[in-house]
Amino acid sequence: MQRRTRFAATALAAASLLLVAACQGGEKAGEEGGSAASGAPAKGGALTADQAQSVLLTVADLSSGWKLDENTVIDNGDAKSREFGAAKPESCKAVVDLVNTGRLLTDYKMSRQAVFSDASGSSLMLQDVSGYENAADAERAVTALAATVKACGSFEATYEGKAALAKAEVFDIPALGEQSTGLRVQFKNEEHVVDQDIAVIRVGAVISTVHNNWGEGQRGEKDFDRAIHKVETSLKATKPTA
Repeated sequence: MQRRTRFAATALAAASLLLVAACQGGEKAGEEGGSAASGAPAKGGALTADQAQSVLLTVADLSSGWKLDENTVIDNGDAKSREFGAAKPESCKAVVDLVNTGRLLTDYKMSRQAVFSDASGSSLMLQDVSGYENAADAERAVTALAATVKACGSFEATYEGKAALAKAEVFDIPALGEQSTGLRVQFKNEEHVVDQDIAVIRVGAVISTVHNNWGEGQRGEKDFDRAIHKVETSLKATKPTA
């Protein structure tokens, strides 16, 4: 059985690395929701493109050996191409959705993502920054996720279309931002095992998730800890509003 990292073949156009979207009403980047070029506020005023950019990690925020995968994102917007699916029971779907998209809610107003790989190519560090309509919705989403993780434990899922056993458990992280939670997720089938430690950090109506998708090498806990503290600092500096 091989330990495997995500996105080995999820290549996109370089311009897709920074994803900006306003989902309600089917709006996309450059429309009413605002654009990365203008830095205009997204619909709902939760987060500007410039603020989202400032929260994204850079290579300088990690230890040496990491590189930015410019042609890769967590979520390419195509539900049919997502690697994980079919959570049973259905109540565990939120865990699968988080791993697939990097987000807790679908009605985000502004979103940007970045993916980094280590020198060995066997581990990934992934990040999403998303702004929502209001802080109350964002707070409820983080609270609900924590409850779901505690309730799920082991459940059935699929990985690349094949049946897989999924496990989710609470993963202790420092208290970060205004609200935070951590989870450890594993998907395992006859051929592969995929592991992720995920930190969810909220400040106001903005949530950032950081995923430590470790492979055959070292787990990279120091880099993960360094990354989530940097994200907290950046989130607070944006002073996002709802």
